[in-house]
Amino acid sequence: MPLQFKVSKRINAPVPLVFKTVAKIKEFQKVLPHITKVEFMSDREYGVGTKFKETRVMKGRTHETELKVVEYIENELVRITNDTGGEVWDTVIRVNEPDDNRKETELNVEMEGRFQGWLMPILLWIFQGTVKQALENDFDLVKEHCERTKLIE
Repeated sequence: MPLQFKVSKRINAPVPLVFKTVAKIKEFQKVLPHITKVEFMSDREYGVGTKFKETRVMKGRTHETELKVVEYIENELVRITNDTGGEVWDTVIRVNEPDDNRKETELNVEMEGRFQGWLMPILLWIFQGTVKQALENDFDLVKEHCERTKLIE
């Protein structure tokens, strides 16, 4: 049984800025202070086929995750997956201009976890509030960064 997490933000910044911030790994790292290291494992640093190892500090512990960009549509969508030991995380980040206001960007994040075995789904079900809050916090930082950067430009 997959677990799903969704986050939506309205950001007072143009689509290209928001997309660049979430889809280009080095930009994303600059915004999230708990991403302490990014190591590229491919000859590209963004777009389909990009592979990278991300090191994050969460609750005082260091975690490394290998990720791959599997879908990339400039200024629209980036899809990043992680497949480790029977755990598959599939994250789709979409940006678009809302119909009612062309000066903002809608950011929608959908993260789905699929697992072999029974332990991880139970643990994530127990801690799903913590996971959801961490995701919200990450994209609050993206929102703050983009709105602050927009004012500078």
